[in-house]
Amino acid sequence: MEKIINLGAVAHQLRTPLNGILGFAHLLAESYRDLSDTEKLEYINIIMQSGEKLLTLLDELMEMETLSSSPAVTLSPVNIHHEVQRAISSTMYQIVVKSLTVEEEETDVIINSNAGMINFILSNLITNAVKFSYHDNKILVSTETTTLDGEPCLQISVSDNGRGMSKELIDKLFVEIVTKPGVDEEHGNGIGLINCMHLIKKLGGKIWVESEEGKGSKFTFSIPFP
Repeated sequence: MEKIINLGAVAHQLRTPLNGILGFAHLLAESYRDLSDTEKLEYINIIMQSGEKLLTLLDELMEMETLSSSPAVTLSPVNIHHEVQRAISSTMYQIVVKSLTVEEEETDVIINSNAGMINFILSNLITNAVKFSYHDNKILVSTETTTLDGEPCLQISVSDNGRGMSKELIDKLFVEIVTKPGVDEEHGNGIGLINCMHLIKKLGGKIWVESEEGKGSKFTFSIPFP
């Protein structure tokens, strides 16, 4: 299997939540009688949040391993609208908290591809759009049939009008693990976009981004079509 990301970088991402869990567990064990109920609850919440981050990272790595383990990609009809809805449902809590609107444009398209890979990619891109969107804003998921490098393809875009990115950050996105807190200080593990790029390449497509600080971002990926 093609190497996806640097294992040392993944280990570093695993150490961060583990350090939080172990550190505050030791504090609880050593100072339990001296801590107030408020402090105990604060430490327990930090342990729970660190555990959730660790579980999310492990789940993503396991899913990526499953999707990448086969040398050949299994293709079947994929309804893009259906996969968009699945991706939206996985981050619905954050969408509701931020009072965001997620709209679709021309997504009622069926393409011969891999549903698991498409869903993984859309889930990561929509989650990132939610993370960097300001409250009461809109996210748009759209498709366009076009040609790229002389070949017919379906381009799928996820756009937001949130925080946006600098050119320096854009240049790093698909090269190294990049983590940046969201508008509400949401944290991620930084490996999602690199994994997306790997899967898109395996499907025979490309991914790119247009963004400007303070004006939002538009991530687009192509899939051969028909």
